[in-house]
Amino acid sequence: MNSSDNISFSPADFSGVTRLFPLPDHVMFPHVVQPFHVFEQRYRDMVEDVLESDCLFTMVQLLPGWEPEYEGRPPIAPVGCLGKVLSHVQLEGGRYNLLLAGVQRIRILEELEPTALYREARGELLEDQYEAGGEGERQKIREQLLSCVRSCVPQMPEVHQQLDQLLDCSAPLGMLTDVVSHLAQLDAGAKQDLLSETSVDVRAQTLLNVLRDPESQACISLRGTFPPDFSLN
Repeated sequence: MNSSDNISFSPADFSGVTRLFPLPDHVMFPHVVQPFHVFEQRYRDMVEDVLESDCLFTMVQLLPGWEPEYEGRPPIAPVGCLGKVLSHVQLEGGRYNLLLAGVQRIRILEELEPTALYREARGELLEDQYEAGGEGERQKIREQLLSCVRSCVPQMPEVHQQLDQLLDCSAPLGMLTDVVSHLAQLDAGAKQDLLSETSVDVRAQTLLNVLRDPESQACISLRGTFPPDFSLN
């Protein structure tokens, strides 16, 4: 496995143009590491180019109705997640297994004319926004969110120990909401709404409301092994 010890990211590392990896019903969040199995030729080409440059590309969700146009350029969500390749293995036939770290939200401004089999776009990095003077209310939401999450998982000491490590209380609220949004078993539309919201206060309250809603059937999924199963392109 080829890997990098440097998982840091600065907006200065981003050129303003990003390669796109669209997937149906899949939303990636910043502060999350996920594995992917890449087998389509266009995305194998993309990975090769990514590894030779900045190791960055954008995970973005295909919008409903993508099926007839999948081989072309079906519509995508306006906000995705810029990711950095942490490690990769090239498999037989040119396929790849990747570990990708979500580093920042990105708004897709304009798709570029194709110069390769894969898609590219100009993008604008999005920062988390914190309302002035809202520290007290954010602390209340943090406590409520953590309490709600703990009530969603099995009452097993090892599970709660793992949860406490994941949801480090010193982490910014924006990071906490992203990790919980990833762990929560929500539909892709709800996750896309959470990804698209840059106001941390609004995002945290929205997530809390969803987790508290008995009709949402949201629960938290913690895997016992790492890395988890690979997502397919």
